[in-house]
Amino acid sequence: MRHPPFLPALALVLVACRGQGIDTDPPGQSLTDIAVVDAEIPAQDIVQKPPAPALFDAPMPLETPDLPEGLSHLGAEGCASCHWPVVESWRTSAHSGMPSKAMQKALHAAGDAPECSQCHFPLQVQHRELIAPSQEEGQLLESMRTPNENWSPSLQSEGVGCVACHVREGTVLGSRDLDAPHPVRESTELGSSEGCAGCHQLTWEGADQPLYDTFGEWSRTTYADAGLTCMDCHMAPVAGASTPGGRTTHADHQFDARRGEGLSLHLSLSPKGATRGQALIGSVRIQNTGAGHAIPTGSPFKSLVVTIELLDVRGTAAGDGAEFVFAREVSEKSPYTTVSDTRLMAGDERTLPFEFKIPYRAKAGQGTIRASASIRHADGELSPSWTLQEIPYPVQ
Repeated sequence: MRHPPFLPALALVLVACRGQGIDTDPPGQSLTDIAVVDAEIPAQDIVQKPPAPALFDAPMPLETPDLPEGLSHLGAEGCASCHWPVVESWRTSAHSGMPSKAMQKALHAAGDAPECSQCHFPLQVQHRELIAPSQEEGQLLESMRTPNENWSPSLQSEGVGCVACHVREGTVLGSRDLDAPHPVRESTELGSSEGCAGCHQLTWEGADQPLYDTFGEWSRTTYADAGLTCMDCHMAPVAGASTPGGRTTHADHQFDARRGEGLSLHLSLSPKGATRGQALIGSVRIQNTGAGHAIPTGSPFKSLVVTIELLDVRGTAAGDGAEFVFAREVSEKSPYTTVSDTRLMAGDERTLPFEFKIPYRAKAGQGTIRASASIRHADGELSPSWTLQEIPYPVQ
């Protein structure tokens, strides 16, 4: 099933009132409840595994590759002497280092399953224990844990390092053949979306939909039809210092998510402004115009929260704001059956009404309508928000 641009609204997502600690409203002026329509779960062409050839065609975690001749070790510092612009951008990426606290909570929410840790630590040498999973009645169980005598704490601390994608069978994989102090083999997988699918596509045994379906979501869009890959957005070439071979550009290994750039917001409000003591009624049309996958994508243990609020002349929130949640809800235990899905697929749009009251004691003058977004994690904690739009708006 492919999603053409700008499908009609599939559902009205939950609109919740977000309190601002203001208790000066007169009786009988509470917010008007907005009806919630159950979200329709879109049909999926389940991608069980990435199509061959794939960069991660062997079961993960991968056996530790042989050290290519000319390299002193398999760590990122061994690459940085020549490829330091690339390593510098990788160091600030989500691939680098141990999982964040939010990710660790999400892993815990998934039962600390080995199927999750194998992508965050894709090499066997990164694991203190090696786990042999077994299947029983559709459940993935840990049947045996054995100490890993080859565990490397240093490589584990790198997370998804250079070696995970660029070293196979004692050879460095690159985007092209180069004269280098180590063997190099050109890899078409490195420049393909299939190369990302090894970790960004995961189907639980017996599941109705993939747990991680980023590759599958992309494959059902016009982005895939047009030949636009994951790398075109997330690894665009950047200028940098001269690297071996005289190249002054390299693929951005920060894997920038460019948060917020995939969303387009269009507010509809009364041109008369907001009146203190009365309700402010409006709507927002939200479109996924820039992501070749769902917003949000990846882990179902996180959601995108978009908030619309009015700030008075002092910059203080004038009343409650409207909160819209975009998320995929799954059952608490594997195989994590989909309960609801209100995310924005590529090209989707929703028009969502909102209504909230402006307190009498709000400061009159030139206010601001602010639309912002944040990520809500598995434990309910919100990440720092970022502003999507700020529009001057009078408060009378």
